[in-house]
Amino acid sequence: MRIGKRLFPYPILNSEKLYSQFENSAFSLQYDEEISEDNQYYLLNNLKCNLTDKNLIDLISAGKAEISVIVECPSTMIRQRYIIPLTSVTIKIPLTDLNGKVNVSAFVAAKEDIHDYKSEDFIDDYEHYSFEIEKHDIL
Repeated sequence: MRIGKRLFPYPILNSEKLYSQFENSAFSLQYDEEISEDNQYYLLNNLKCNLTDKNLIDLISAGKAEISVIVECPSTMIRQRYIIPLTSVTIKIPLTDLNGKVNVSAFVAAKEDIHDYKSEDFIDDYEHYSFEIEKHDIL
C-alpha cells in the first residue's frame, strides 16, 4: 500500500518529510523481522509506530483514531490489516500465506468523524485552519 505521493484535501503526517504538512512531528514504523523457531510464522517483533504529534496521539488515546498496519504479499495476494496500540507488539503471520516479497506499511486513520481537526504543528499554510475529517480518512 503506497500513499506517499497522494494528495489530500487536508494536512497529513507522512513518514517522508517531503509529503508531510507538519513542521516537526514524525511518523515511522519500526520492527524486527524474523522467522519463528518452528518455521511456521513470519514475525514482526517489537512492532511500534513512532509518532510524535501530540494531537494525533490524543486522538488515538481517545479512541477517535487508530494505527493500522497493512501486511501485503504480492505473490500470494494476501493483504491483512492489523490495528496496533501506541506501545510495541508482535504480529505473527503464517508462512503459508507468504511467498517472496512482503510489504509492511502503516498509517493513522480516523475511527469516527472528527470536527475541527487541527494541529499546532501544521505547516504555516494551514496554521489558522481546521478541517472536517470523515471516518476512515487517513491522518
